[in-house]
Order: sequence, then C-alpha cells, then structure tokens
Amino acid sequence: RYTFMVPDIVDLEGEHDVVAVALLDESFNATPGVVLGTVTFDFTPPKVSALQPPADAVSPVGNNMVTTLSFAVNEEMTVDEDTGSVPEAARPVIRLMREPENPTEDNPLEPVLDSQNQPVLLTYQSYNKDTRRFTYELSVGAELGAGPTSVEIVATDGAGNSRTQVFSNVWDFDFTSPSIVVETLLPQQGDAAGPDAIVIVTFTASETLGSTP
Repeated sequence: RYTFMVPDIVDLEGEHDVVAVALLDESFNATPGVVLGTVTFDFTPPKVSALQPPADAVSPVGNNMVTTLSFAVNEEMTVDEDTGSVPEAARPVIRLMREPENPTEDNPLEPVLDSQNQPVLLTYQSYNKDTRRFTYELSVGAELGAGPTSVEIVATDGAGNSRTQVFSNVWDFDFTSPSIVVETLLPQQGDAAGPDAIVIVTFTASETLGSTP
C-alpha cells in the first residue's frame, strides 16, 4: 500500500486536475499512466447572505411563538436524492447569541444556553436547491430570556472549508404584556350615556402595539 501527498496545493484553487499513476518495478518494467480520477481543489469557505429576518431588524417575537430564519449560501450543498434534504452532517449550525452582562471587545456576544446548559440551536426545516436557500425554525419561550438576540451561523462545504458569521440583533424576544394609561374617557366613568352617545377613549400604551386594540 502506498500513500502520496501533494506538498503544496495552495496555487491549485479552482483547478480540475486528473490524478494518474505510473509504475516502474525493479526490473524497470513500466506500466503506462493509469487515470485514478479527477480532483477539484476548493479552499474557499461558503458564505451566508440574504438573511430573513435581516441583521439589526430586531423583529419582535413573543412567548410560545415559533419563528423562522432563512438564508442563502453561495455554494450548492449536497442533497439526498431520496429525501431531498441536506444530510445532517452537511447542514449549517445556528446558535442563538446574546450580549453578556459585561461585554468586552474579545467577547461581545455569548451563546444562549438551555436548561441543560447547552447552546440553543435552531432546527433545520428545508433547503431549496434552486435558490440555495435554507430555512430553520425556533420555538421561543421565556426560558430563552428576553431582549435583543443574535445568531451565529457556521457553514461548511463538501471540501471541509468552514466559515463562521454572526448576525446581530435579528430578533427581540419580548415576554412582557403591554400596559396602558387612560388619558381621556368620555362620557366620564359613572355618567349616563344615551343611545346616540359617542364614547371617546384616549390612552397611551407602554410599547408599540402589534395590532389595533
């Protein structure tokens, strides 16, 4: 059994090279070159883009909601022909991230941990081969903590090249119900109102509302 390595392949990026072997025994009998296959050299890690919701959107998400995250990858991923799904080992890994209590330049964000003290990961849902777009899902609960939340995406291609990207403030987990302060109530409380009366209520909400009261 013989094993050979190419000493320096840095300059071979993007090339499709044929691998062949020629043999010569001790009696100098030669075997013509035998083609073993073709190798494509790829040293460029994949890149994630077109995140939805985008970074810094601070999209509001409430308790017991299921939210989705989709993004494109600039390289085609391997797809199982039977299931149409990307094999688990080839899928990007997505972690929830949040600013720690005492952020530093070297540690601006840290993973959000679950009840088992493990990083919270988003769940793979689908991959569109035509658009190279992934969709992931997250069930949001109060145990994840409130506040602006970011994501870290680690994508690895078939050649083993990996890139880590962080997208800040994608969501704002909000588990607090809004409160109101009534400023005007006409007729006033306790006053009688006839069948043609117009009731006027003016109030201020503690936060931006998602729908008309």
